[in-house]
Amino acid sequence: MKNLKIVFILALLQVPSVGFCQNQESWLGKLFNSKANSVDRVATKIAELPEEFDIPVSSLDFSPDEKYLAVRSSNRKINIWDWQKKRVAQKLEIVKGANDGLTTEKLKYSPDGKWLVACHDKGDGGVVARVWQTDTWAIAHDIIDPNPGTGCNAVAFTPDGKSLIRILERITDLDLDTFVVYSTETWLPVWGMPTSIYRTHTLDTSPDGRFAAMGGEVRNIRSWPYKTPVPQFGNPPIPDTRLIAIVDLESKKIVRTFQSNAVMNRWSKLRWSPDGKIIVNAGNAGLQVFDAQSGQVLVNIDPSIDGVNASLQFSPNGKYLIEGVGRSRRNGWGKIWDGQHSKLLQEISDNVTSIAISKDSKYLATGSNQKTIIWKLQ
Repeated sequence: MKNLKIVFILALLQVPSVGFCQNQESWLGKLFNSKANSVDRVATKIAELPEEFDIPVSSLDFSPDEKYLAVRSSNRKINIWDWQKKRVAQKLEIVKGANDGLTTEKLKYSPDGKWLVACHDKGDGGVVARVWQTDTWAIAHDIIDPNPGTGCNAVAFTPDGKSLIRILERITDLDLDTFVVYSTETWLPVWGMPTSIYRTHTLDTSPDGRFAAMGGEVRNIRSWPYKTPVPQFGNPPIPDTRLIAIVDLESKKIVRTFQSNAVMNRWSKLRWSPDGKIIVNAGNAGLQVFDAQSGQVLVNIDPSIDGVNASLQFSPNGKYLIEGVGRSRRNGWGKIWDGQHSKLLQEISDNVTSIAISKDSKYLATGSNQKTIIWKLQ
């Protein structure tokens, strides 16, 4: 009887899988490939941090020393996790009357870890962003904007930590700054520029600190206010053109513009690669990779993913590019690519609503519905 069993198993190994094609695998292939995939995974789950609110985690950021993870868990609540001990070390709250609104970049640690900034819609007293001192968690400063506008759509620190940039939207006929640069010594505005016809939503700085890239849509393409460069809006011109604009922080002007396919709104993200060579934009209508100097499109992916929240981060060592999609029905996903977005390395079957990567590139955090997952990266 034992010999018959052995013969039967050997016979099964010789039988080809019925209906096998390039898009399918036999059950034996799946068995062996599943083992191979588990070995080849570049991210391994090591912790899960639960949040009390049954809503998607909207923003994440690791402290520069990798010890803490700031989690925006609701419109006004922020938890500072000592994530290795799986405990909340500090609870913070943004100003009353404020919420996420149109904000895309909600939480940012300063490069030296001294400050944490929360960007939000305008709250009581015209507060548009709150700054905490991380050694005591005392409120260091509330940034106020008394003028009409959305408050704060995104913030970004310059790599040297000396400046904080805020972008927002205003009524088109108001000649007021919508790109504002603050000193992190005084938290007062140092300079700014009006971009009212350009609805900016997402922001990042170049690794050398020379430039800032912002993404948005142009309301009235015939009234582009800058002498150079004039974007190519098509013939005839296309209304609500999606645009990436590069600001020279030394000359204090827009020096380059790239036309984008991805919808630029509160769900979009824009990231500059750690080597400064490419800019990646992800939004409702897909993902594009641009040459940061020429604006040439290197990768163009245009799936139909309307009504989703896009998240996007490079690992600081440039090895990985992680993108995520969060959907209201909780059927989103995450993907880990190589740093050029040319090879898919791993998929995450979860509603990935936000992403953060530690400064040493060892840890990945993905926000989801009522939880944050921590991954160890190879």
